[in-house]
Amino acid sequence: MEACRKEPVRTSPAGAMLCDHNLVVCLGPGGVGKTSATAALAIVAAREGRRTLAFTIDPARRLAGAVGLSGAKPGVVIPVSDGFDILMLDVHGTWERVVERHAVSRGQFERIKSNRFYDYLTDNFPGFNEYIAVEKLHEILTEQRYDIVIVDTPPTSYALSFLEAPNRVLNLLDNDFVRIFLHPYLKLGRFTLRYATQKEFFILRQLAKFTGFDMLRELAMFIFEFEGMFKGFRDRAEEVRNRLRAQSTAFFVVASTDRRRLLEAGTTQKRLREAGYPFTGFFINRYCWMCRDDRPAEGFGEYAGCPLAHLELDARAFAAEAQAQGIPPDLADRLHSNLADHVAVQRRVSLEVSALLSETGPGFTHFTTPAFADDIHDLPGLRRLAEAIRPLG
Repeated sequence: MEACRKEPVRTSPAGAMLCDHNLVVCLGPGGVGKTSATAALAIVAAREGRRTLAFTIDPARRLAGAVGLSGAKPGVVIPVSDGFDILMLDVHGTWERVVERHAVSRGQFERIKSNRFYDYLTDNFPGFNEYIAVEKLHEILTEQRYDIVIVDTPPTSYALSFLEAPNRVLNLLDNDFVRIFLHPYLKLGRFTLRYATQKEFFILRQLAKFTGFDMLRELAMFIFEFEGMFKGFRDRAEEVRNRLRAQSTAFFVVASTDRRRLLEAGTTQKRLREAGYPFTGFFINRYCWMCRDDRPAEGFGEYAGCPLAHLELDARAFAAEAQAQGIPPDLADRLHSNLADHVAVQRRVSLEVSALLSETGPGFTHFTTPAFADDIHDLPGLRRLAEAIRPLG
């Protein structure tokens, strides 16, 4: 792994944090700016002189859209002008390469691929995207082309599904039910209606009422074809799990200032730590610094990127500035009332964020970005976001 430059292009707390890690995982529900946070961190890491990959598991392709490359194809590494690459997960392509690479023969690969459950898994089975993401992440880390990989996980109401889904998929494929009830007969080529209707196959008979024997046999054949491959699947998943638990990995729980999202973030960090993953801190988007009582006294406008930062809450000062701008007094009064309401809400948010940080205790690195007046949907906007990342707490 290549270290950061001794004299980076720009020095920042976020850059210093990224120099201590080679794998960063951004977790959180949809709509909190997780993809933007991933891309912004990638920009910061690249400016520190690190070969950086932003890897998104989100099937919605938000990362490519965020840097203005909405036409980009999954599975293709895309160089970005700021010195980092992005890669969107190609579920079908990765799954096919994994099966082909680890099948013992071309015939085994073709039999697996021709089975109807092959496509069903990739299109319908819950957690399969996450399982394939783990396989792809193993491939990326093994190749060692990058100094740091920043992972944008799928939006989910259960934030640890990315970490737990691979085991669920592997448990389905490497199933004791098939080994105990079907394997001896499949091995002898004798899975027929005559055997399946015997007294000791009561469970099979009941299951077949819902699936039909042909469907049941095809499922059994699909799983049977993976004989000898399960150990490799589990070994690779375990290697990735160990990397995810290593101290060189950082987990950021991304949240917005919405109260429900802050509560979810608190629950997620507790689950992460209980599961043994290295929670690094919160990344809170759309946080209004101007409304904090302890806001910086100088350079605040540039610091926060907030269009309201220069305004004074004092009614007389506000009215004087409004008059200087040619704003009628009645409109100025309404604007000042709106500003006062906004500040009151954001100061409440500040208290809620402070309570969230206090739950984690000391020793963590929290970051925040401001609430910009416009949406971020291109590379210049992400650069602005990267510049605005600030430590919190």
